[in-house]
Amino acid sequence: MTSPLNGATDVSRSTAVAVVFNEAMSATTITTSSFSLTPSVAGSVSYNTNSRTAVFLPSAALAALTTYTATVSTACQDAAGNAMTAAHTWSFTTAAATAPGWTSLGNQVSPAGAESEDPTMLIVDDSPVVGYRHASYEVHLYQWSGSAWASAAADPSGGDANSSIYHAPAFCSDGSNAYLAYSHADDSGSGGAAFYDRVFVHQWTGSGSWSIMNGGAEVSVPWDAINGGADAGEPAIACLAGSDPWATWEELDVLGAGSDSGLWAAQVSSGSSARSTVLSRNDVVDLYDTSVRTVGVAVDSSGTVYAAQWESHQTDQDRTDLYVTTYNGTTFTPLGGVVTLDFDVNNLSKPSMAFLGSDVYIAYTFANNVDYTKDVYVRRYNSGGGTWDLVGVGPVSAFGGNHYDSANPDLIAAGGTLYLAWEESDLWDGPFIYVARWDSGGSQWVLDGDKLNVDTANQAMDPSLAFHDSTVDYLYVAFEENTDGWPHIFVKRKQL
Repeated sequence: MTSPLNGATDVSRSTAVAVVFNEAMSATTITTSSFSLTPSVAGSVSYNTNSRTAVFLPSAALAALTTYTATVSTACQDAAGNAMTAAHTWSFTTAAATAPGWTSLGNQVSPAGAESEDPTMLIVDDSPVVGYRHASYEVHLYQWSGSAWASAAADPSGGDANSSIYHAPAFCSDGSNAYLAYSHADDSGSGGAAFYDRVFVHQWTGSGSWSIMNGGAEVSVPWDAINGGADAGEPAIACLAGSDPWATWEELDVLGAGSDSGLWAAQVSSGSSARSTVLSRNDVVDLYDTSVRTVGVAVDSSGTVYAAQWESHQTDQDRTDLYVTTYNGTTFTPLGGVVTLDFDVNNLSKPSMAFLGSDVYIAYTFANNVDYTKDVYVRRYNSGGGTWDLVGVGPVSAFGGNHYDSANPDLIAAGGTLYLAWEESDLWDGPFIYVARWDSGGSQWVLDGDKLNVDTANQAMDPSLAFHDSTVDYLYVAFEENTDGWPHIFVKRKQL
């Protein structure tokens, strides 16, 4: 298998060139002399023994509209020292030099004077809307008027969203309404529960304010006078048109036999909610308690809920596993086994899921156990084999050998195509915001423009995508960027 595929066109000029061998190879024989491009390109070569994959990383962008031939020569040997019997070659043609037209939508979205973080891009009633956390403890919602950004709803927490310092608010749109899930503590009248973070859900209909759902009560497990309470955090929320939203979160199972935290799910209406039992995928009798962290949720067109969760491993306390589980309102059903594992529990990005046709995809970050640098990957669930298969060859990256760290991927399906946004740093600068689309014909991720920061001298993080399917189709990306000592929210868009 090669990437790009033989004969592929419109290939990203920053592509990595890769080949997967059908047997284990001798890494020392795979070099820039035995794996090269014609016309000649400077770069570096690496070989992954686990995946049997060799990757050529150009040190600079490839020339536009140029046909390159990749050659793996007979100097390459297998692990037993046997040389290849014949060279393997394939060709591809790069894209034009013109970059896609991303343009800023208005000026800075968020007000000056305090940090604004963790934006979520939404489309509500054909209007771009951005929800985000402001000043560490407020929830803001801003709407595009057609000429400027303006506040669309007051902070529904009353200034008490103190625990949003640790747990970012989550938003979704069903097309007509926006929904918010967030955790907070310390509101008056809650008795002993005031000491614990609790999850609440609100609805915004464009009326200028949020209305609390679930009859005003928390959707997390209520505080109990006998057992006490437990912090509930890391909320995620997903919407499906014509249906009430679904929220997921992590919370300590104080009423269970152990003391581990698990994932919970609830479908929330204006007056009530249907909360699941606790889900923990890694618990094993007689082993230490495991903890769920950093959850995600998505709902497909049939109403099936997909819950993603990072959870500490049963025996290796340095390892955290990523799982996806479906929920039908009654029963949790595992969707395959471990999607991936990770070795940096302090830097887990929220997993992002998307649906294209009958396929479910997930984007995540992986921190290795050598230097703990992070990469972004996308996988597709193979229902036939029950496995999560890599989409593309290796991580999605805008850099070659200069890559340092990637994080916070956001994945959506727009107009029948997968799009991925993420933040990435090189060895010297960043992070920068990037968007790529999946080219199924060429089996590769193609960068959609270059660095999307308003000013590439600034750090930018936490991108969020939204697609407006209308007379004119637009793809939007919201992100935070440090401009004056504080992070602020910005939005760009491009016509598809």
